[in-house]
Amino acid sequence: MLEKSIGYVKFHRSMIESEIWNKPAWWFKVWSFIIFKGFYDNGIHLKTGEFLTSYKEIYKECAFTKRDISSPEKIDNVFRFLRNENMITTRKTTRGIKVTICNYCKYQHIQNEINETQNDEKRKTVIVEMKNGNSGVTQNDTKNETEYNSNTLYDKDSEDLSNEINETQNDTKNGNSGNEKRQHGGYDRKELRIKEKRKEVNKKNSHTKPSLTNEQQIIFQNVINHYNEITGTRRSESIPLRQRIVDGKTEEDMFHILENQKWKLKDQLQFKNYNLDTLFRDSHWDDYLNPVTLETSQPSEDDWLKNMR
Repeated sequence: MLEKSIGYVKFHRSMIESEIWNKPAWWFKVWSFIIFKGFYDNGIHLKTGEFLTSYKEIYKECAFTKRDISSPEKIDNVFRFLRNENMITTRKTTRGIKVTICNYCKYQHIQNEINETQNDEKRKTVIVEMKNGNSGVTQNDTKNETEYNSNTLYDKDSEDLSNEINETQNDTKNGNSGNEKRQHGGYDRKELRIKEKRKEVNKKNSHTKPSLTNEQQIIFQNVINHYNEITGTRRSESIPLRQRIVDGKTEEDMFHILENQKWKLKDQLQFKNYNLDTLFRDSHWDDYLNPVTLETSQPSEDDWLKNMR
């Protein structure tokens, strides 16, 4: 058995174009044994692609019998062929035959694998350092990592907000914060950014579209259609309208609001206020549903005469 039964080696597809492919099967078995035995890394006495062996060892390890070849010395024919094809070089030593596999690194892609491994480790390191806020990461590393995986970090407003808060907390611990405080209403620049970012996140969350049941969706669509018939528009969405439906407001009341406020369409100053978001805003609901009307009437002639007396 081979001394090292772990790991793997690579057989390039161009091997089928080699002359050894047309040789007897046991020749290829010898060639495979040579590739398996080659040192993967440089050692003390042997370099990459080198190993020590003997014909007897190969005969035994390949489990040859006399039906395959009559004696171990026949393996020398394979070695001569491989040397002529510049596939190996050999040198006799006191410990056996030293075999060097030509182009071993080229076909086993050792350097390529090392480079790929180093690049993978570098990418992992950059990601970790970016997450930890390590200032040692260069701009080029950050740019390359962003191109490598653009969805890894800093792609959401809430994540930005969390990162800003973490940075501010770290600065406070390190004593870097406080010099600029009280110059901006008691906040430093980072705290102001956090405050603005929090407003943006809250504003975005406040405009989240409420979900409706099937029955509520029918009410929603009926009100939308009625509004479009009045205004001649093609409005299809209104978050305040959705919210009023979720609050339990009735379809009848919503139609009343649309009818009660139609006068605004004839008023140049109020025309812009006849829109779904304004009409169904919670703060306007009671006033628009039950508007206060001021009745004005002229006095009768008898009353006028009495007032004149």
